[in-house]
Amino acid sequence: MQVAFDALKKDHEALRGEHRITRVQRDLLKERLTAAIRRLFAAKSEARSIDQKDLFFDEAELLAAVNAAQPAQKDEPWSSPTELKALQTRCPNPL
Repeated sequence: MQVAFDALKKDHEALRGEHRITRVQRDLLKERLTAAIRRLFAAKSEARSIDQKDLFFDEAELLAAVNAAQPAQKDEPWSSPTELKALQTRCPNPL
């Protein structure tokens, strides 16, 4: 009886050791999986060269300079209230 108990105790200790090793391996694999998922789905940054950094700002400054150099254009096709009244009588229903 004591021999069987000692054998069971020895098997139990061996299984506990295997279980501990398996848990450590599982934890390591979980960490690797988490790192791989993080790399896969992480925010990607686009590496920009020095030439591209100020591209938008240069374009905006260029457009501002071009708009400032052009004379102001009138958006209205009329220049006086009488021309506006004439336009309204020709086109009574605005689109």
